[in-house]
Amino acid sequence: MVNKGPESRIPEDGGISEDGIVRHYSRERRLANASPEVRWLSRQYGAKRPGILGSLLATGPLRFMFFALLLFMAAGALLSFLAGREDSGLLGGQLYKAAAFRFGDTVYITVIRNSRDGEAYQGPLSLAAYLDGRPAASGNFAAGPAAKEEYRLTASSPEPARRLAVRVEAGGLKLELTAPVK
Repeated sequence: MVNKGPESRIPEDGGISEDGIVRHYSRERRLANASPEVRWLSRQYGAKRPGILGSLLATGPLRFMFFALLLFMAAGALLSFLAGREDSGLLGGQLYKAAAFRFGDTVYITVIRNSRDGEAYQGPLSLAAYLDGRPAASGNFAAGPAAKEEYRLTASSPEPARRLAVRVEAGGLKLELTAPVK
C-alpha cells in the first residue's frame, strides 16, 4: 500500500467501527451536528490558510500599503527608464560610453566610441575627465575609420573618487558623460 497523504489513512467505513466506536476525527461529521452559527463561521473562516498574498491583502490598510508599495516600485522603474543612462550618449551619430575604475591611487578611464550609422567619425577628438568635479585628465586623440574604438586616460587620485564626468568634443560638437568610479 502506497501512502498518498492523510486522505489515504481515512478508513473506508468513515472512521466508525461495527460496535459504534469513533476511530477517526471528521470535521464534516462534527459540523453536521453543530448549530447554524458555527456552520456559518466554518464557511467564512475555514481551516484553509490564506497564503502569503492572502495575508498581505487581508485587511483594508494592508491592501493600501501593498498597492502603495507596488505603485512606488512601478514609478521608480518608470523614472529610471525615462531618465536613461548617463554613462552613454550620442554625438554626431556616434555612441560614446564612459567607464572608470580605481586601482591603488590611480583611476583608469575608458571612453568607447561605436559607429551607429555606416560611417565612423574621423578627425580630432578631445577628452577631458573630471573626478568629483575636479579636473583629472585630458587628452587629444585622432578618431580613425574603425567602427569601434577605445580611448584611455589615467588620473592620479590619492583620495577615493565617487563620480567621473567626461567631456567629449568631436567635430565641433560636445557631449557630457557621467559614470560612477568602481
